[in-house]
Amino acid sequence: MNSAPHHTASALAAYTVFASIGSTVIPLGTFPLYDALGLGWGNSVIALLHFVLFLWTLAMLLLFLRSKKGEAEDGEKQQCQL
Repeated sequence: MNSAPHHTASALAAYTVFASIGSTVIPLGTFPLYDALGLGWGNSVIALLHFVLFLWTLAMLLLFLRSKKGEAEDGEKQQCQL
């Protein structure tokens, strides 16, 4: 959000739309999953999916923080050169 402050509202709107679609589609897909795998394995597949999404989110957060740290270090180097 900080990289494009003029587009923050659009980014939040896009996030809301995709979160709403995901919140609708994922529960609808669980019925065939439970029919095919049963409750035990169906729950395990859903838990694995959530874990993978968590790792993806964590990786994106770490990359974002690393890029912000690099920008801060570049700014300090430029100030030192002046």
